[in-house]
Amino acid sequence: MDFLKHGIALLFVITCTHCKVAQVATVPPFTIVQTTSAHWFGGLPGVEGDLITITYTAKSPVDFDSMSYQGRTVSVAKYQKKGVKTVVGNFKTTTRGGAAAAVVSSVVPSNKKDIVLYYRIKEQKASVKLTVLNQNDPIFYQ
Repeated sequence: MDFLKHGIALLFVITCTHCKVAQVATVPPFTIVQTTSAHWFGGLPGVEGDLITITYTAKSPVDFDSMSYQGRTVSVAKYQKKGVKTVVGNFKTTTRGGAAAAVVSSVVPSNKKDIVLYYRIKEQKASVKLTVLNQNDPIFYQ
């Protein structure tokens, strides 16, 4: 009976270590140049959010998936202009006319300036934890 319990426990450990789970990367396949955040305000009261911009360099293309910030997770957009590569996450905190970003983060940032950036390597989801270093002036849309 003990052999069966130990066998099941060993099988469980082996299967869990091979699962495709988001893991915090120690060395991501890209280099972060700069992280910035800016709070934005819409044309109506209560329409606002945070815009997180990450500038990076990479020798090969990176498949960025999503970003977590202050307990919220959103899909990201990638841009490249004049050789500068950026990933942008728009975290809406709108209180009217729509819902705020969904909370689906599996790796929870530890403070208000922490970001978790999710990306894929060979079909496996990985993540890297970053900190917002620069706070830009608020953006006002009309």
